[in-house]
Amino acid sequence: MSARFITGVLIIASTITMLSTAQVQARDRSKEIGTILGAAATLFIIGKIIEDANDDRRRPQTHRPQPQPDRWAKPPLPRHCIRWTEGRNERRVMGKGCLKRNYGAVHSLPQQCRTKFRVNGNQRRGYNVRCLRNNGYQIARRN
Repeated sequence: MSARFITGVLIIASTITMLSTAQVQARDRSKEIGTILGAAATLFIIGKIIEDANDDRRRPQTHRPQPQPDRWAKPPLPRHCIRWTEGRNERRVMGKGCLKRNYGAVHSLPQQCRTKFRVNGNQRRGYNVRCLRNNGYQIARRN
């Protein structure tokens, strides 16, 4: 039930109670007015308490702040630059030429990940994918 309805019912009920219990005899009107004002103030306070209790449900709930993106995060490496090497120890590498064309920060890649590999009998230069991932680089999910 709403707080206003309950407050109204309480006010009407207390007013009827005060009027029905009033003595028929003539008495000092100032006492009656004081009693009525005291009862009205009490009902007003009770109504405010009920209203404040109901306001708790309407307050917006606090939420956790969203994490801010890292300004210095490394952009993901292009997936289509990954190649399989030939030979005894096959491994995944990223060709240096493909990275130069499709990745703006080739100069910032770690030097320890540089490698030489063969594709179709030709020696190429590039970067070992496992080493790059171990150094915090990620591969883009799509081309």
